[in-house]
Amino acid sequence: MAGTGLRAAAGVVEKKRFFIWTAVFLACAGFSFVSGFLLLSDADRVTELESELEKMTRGCAGLVEGRVAAVRNSNGGRQLILDHCFVRMEGKDFELSGDGRILADCGWDTAAEPGERVRIRGKLQLPRSARNPGEFDFRAYYRAQRILCFLREGKLEGKSGQKNVASAFLLHLRERLSGSLKEMAGEEDGALFCSMLLGDKSGQDQEVRSLYQQNGIAHILAISGLHISLAGAGVWALLRKAGAGYWSAGASGFLFVAAYGWMTGGSVSAVRAASMYGVQLLSGCLGRTYDTQTALSAAALGILWQEPLQLFQSGFQLSFLSVLSAGTIFLALRNWDRLPGGRTGKIFIGVKDALLLSISVQLGTLPALCSHFFIWPPYGLLLNLAVIPLMTVVFLSGFAGIFWGLVTNAAGSFLLGAGRWVFGFYQRLCLAAGELPGAVQVPGIPELWKIIVYYVVLSLICCALRTAVRKSGPQRCGRKIPGARIAVPAAVVLLAAGLFWLRADSASWAHLDILDVGQGDGLMLYTGEGTVFMIDGGSSSRKNLGEECLVPYLQSQGVSRIDCAVVSHGDEDHISGLRQLMEEGFPIGELVLPDILHPDENYRQLEEAAKRSGVPVRLLKAGDCWKGGETEIRCLHPPDRFSWTETNSYSTVLKIISGDFRILLTGDLDQAGEDALLRSGADLSCNVLKVAHHGSRFSTSVKFLELADPQYAVISAGEGNSYGHPHRELIKRLEGRGIRIFQTLQSGMVRIVPGKNAPPEGYLGE
Repeated sequence: MAGTGLRAAAGVVEKKRFFIWTAVFLACAGFSFVSGFLLLSDADRVTELESELEKMTRGCAGLVEGRVAAVRNSNGGRQLILDHCFVRMEGKDFELSGDGRILADCGWDTAAEPGERVRIRGKLQLPRSARNPGEFDFRAYYRAQRILCFLREGKLEGKSGQKNVASAFLLHLRERLSGSLKEMAGEEDGALFCSMLLGDKSGQDQEVRSLYQQNGIAHILAISGLHISLAGAGVWALLRKAGAGYWSAGASGFLFVAAYGWMTGGSVSAVRAASMYGVQLLSGCLGRTYDTQTALSAAALGILWQEPLQLFQSGFQLSFLSVLSAGTIFLALRNWDRLPGGRTGKIFIGVKDALLLSISVQLGTLPALCSHFFIWPPYGLLLNLAVIPLMTVVFLSGFAGIFWGLVTNAAGSFLLGAGRWVFGFYQRLCLAAGELPGAVQVPGIPELWKIIVYYVVLSLICCALRTAVRKSGPQRCGRKIPGARIAVPAAVVLLAAGLFWLRADSASWAHLDILDVGQGDGLMLYTGEGTVFMIDGGSSSRKNLGEECLVPYLQSQGVSRIDCAVVSHGDEDHISGLRQLMEEGFPIGELVLPDILHPDENYRQLEEAAKRSGVPVRLLKAGDCWKGGETEIRCLHPPDRFSWTETNSYSTVLKIISGDFRILLTGDLDQAGEDALLRSGADLSCNVLKVAHHGSRFSTSVKFLELADPQYAVISAGEGNSYGHPHRELIKRLEGRGIRIFQTLQSGMVRIVPGKNAPPEGYLGE
């Protein structure tokens, strides 16, 4: 009877404890959510200085006084990161709080140390925001680091105050080591060593970086959190062997890791590694068990408390998801699959575990990879089996070369040879993998609800595997767990299913995207049947349009091939990006040019570029038509063998029909071309008009508007262009007919969805 009572009392106590801890957990979770929301809101707040700079498309001259928080090198000179800034611009004074920073671009001869207050004059400018899907968002990237704006062409006018001795020492050490590495290993290999060992990315070959990224090994170019932790553990072990106590050895190891992380730029991966290493040392000193998830959470909390917007950056997401995947997905799969012992078995298990780890990290990071980089290299799984172990050779070779290079360059160069051989091996490996079929998959940006479902299913699978292992009992040696020996193929199938599930489906529904290409034109038409049309693609204000805008946009939409590229006419601001795509070998089914007499030089050069790239060329004239599903494209201008005097006169005019929705595309049609079109008697009626010639004064006449009678008009023009596009007279003509106007220079990319019968939508929500 007494025993029953004691058991009942123990049950009550246990339930009470459960409810108490549940309440504590919910309170902590609620506090974390509210404080996180407040931190994000404050970090995302637009300052008065930013609001003022947003009005000035080309920046504004100003004077900045601030404290040097950090110094780093770029390809063009030294960059000073300033905090606690006072700014004078156009007679107005602005003060930034400690959280707001300014990045000042200065010359190599700028002598400024961390901790000093400096006064620099230059041109203040906001980082460029992403104005199309897929474009790199420089403003979000720098805002995550609390950098609000740039000071270009900075000239140091004065400095005062005391420098931070420790930071200055680490800065000079980094610069000396960087120079020594480039001298001993050469510029290209030296830049790779500097990136991997010192976090110095200046001088890095962009072709090599692109090659690594396309093959899924670009992560090696960043400071490795794993090697930072191993370096700290090495210092701790050496000191312990020398007789140091646990606390003193641990503190010394942590100080080494922290100093190294600071010297290499304080990247997210370095801070995460240092924080987790500190938690591991602390747990050992306190006699507690180290828990990876707890340490990871503590590291995330520390980073996000200082820089909340890092939560949305690729570096933060991939760094933390990789470690989390290794500690959860990998362990679940590995414990599910056990093999017999023995020498052969151990070797096989080692290879299998390495492959499982690679797949597990890919499973955990796949949504982030698709969301930020849009491509996925399947052979990267195998490449990393060779690449990651050899990184130890690179690190040992690099640090040995640095150390002995201080004595003699000959010894340093010799020791760096092993690392340089590894770099050559990496390059050959990537080039070979790139030649294999299906080397790059283009899933595009997955929708948020798909990402949520993906992680929920992945979590349930991991829980099921852990439950199966737990139920099999503690004595598993020599026993087969359900599913034994199939963990690797099962993980591969799971990864393939995840890739298929997350794939973007942009080409499966009809819509037209009018990209913001600056001063130019670039349109992408999706017919809903899987066919992708590119209509023009050029800019006079953006020199690398293909690499910086068109390719990232297409990949973000999950598009790896353009079925048909239609060129309205031969002006550079309509063809420059398309020509870059052909030169870089982007797959294009056919090139369609207007059927005219006496082609101009740009027209002929584009034909030649198509022939060199193996792209067939077809001519288009009024009356030609293409149909696919519910989408129809009609050519209204120019007529067969059109004779012209100005290139804009022969600009192709297309009418897109989807159900009862009509879109009229007019290219750069000028007054002469417009008159010829009106004389032809073509049906110009439309719901949406893509205004001709970027909104020039003499295009889109009153008579033309009467016949077209659009509800909406879209104008593609660049910010601050020298032509004054769109012209005020043209705007008045459109407004006079009650036409709602959308401009890429205000809204970014403009999307038109015929099936919705809704107004066009701006990418920037304006």
